[in-house]
Amino acid sequence: MKCVWCDSKQAKETTKDCQWIEPGGVEVIMVTGIPAIECSQCQDVYLADEMNEEIEVSLNTVDLRLLGSTFSYEQLVKAPKMSIFDIYNNGGSFKCR
Repeated sequence: MKCVWCDSKQAKETTKDCQWIEPGGVEVIMVTGIPAIECSQCQDVYLADEMNEEIEVSLNTVDLRLLGSTFSYEQLVKAPKMSIFDIYNNGGSFKCR
């Protein structure tokens, strides 16, 4: 696997815990065990752009009140998605607690 930062071919798959500001912009949430890329050459651990986008979409389509402020990537992916009507009725914002 090739590192996007240093072009080394020593990058490998790993996982990473990341913090996000929840979609309402008030609270910080922690997502654990996110598939990531680790490069032994430049010592960076990062998320692929596609993974970052997937998490952003999920955070905006899942009722985070059901997950709390810390949850795993697997829990986020498996959480039921809300309909556009649910999102609209909640003002487009979901607090973690």
